[in-house]
Amino acid sequence: GNKLEERVIELINKDVVDYLHRNKKFSSKKLSLDQIAKDIQVSPHHLTQAVNLGLKMNITDLINKYRVDEVKERLVDPKFTHYSIVSIGLDAGFSTKASFYNAFKKHVGMTPTVYVKTLHSEQGE
Repeated sequence: GNKLEERVIELINKDVVDYLHRNKKFSSKKLSLDQIAKDIQVSPHHLTQAVNLGLKMNITDLINKYRVDEVKERLVDPKFTHYSIVSIGLDAGFSTKASFYNAFKKHVGMTPTVYVKTLHSEQGE
């Protein structure tokens, strides 16, 4: 069949993950499936298949997961304390406040605002 072999799926996903990490590519608002596929030299179709089958999510979710992780790191980083939560989200690559909040909630299980509150309560403030 036309289905990718597991080995190919693993290789593509390794490339995608390396690519997104490198220079924090995930924070580019212009990042798209086609762009990633072109840069790691696979077809958009194969890229989609590999991520869906191997990582059990779609490419948008994958990119957003990295953005959300970045936001979570910045929320505990003293260098970013004077930034609003939304500006940190937009800076991590989200194009709108809504897309940022939705993705954050999907991956973390709570809104960024609630997440920040839980951080402060853990620090015993």
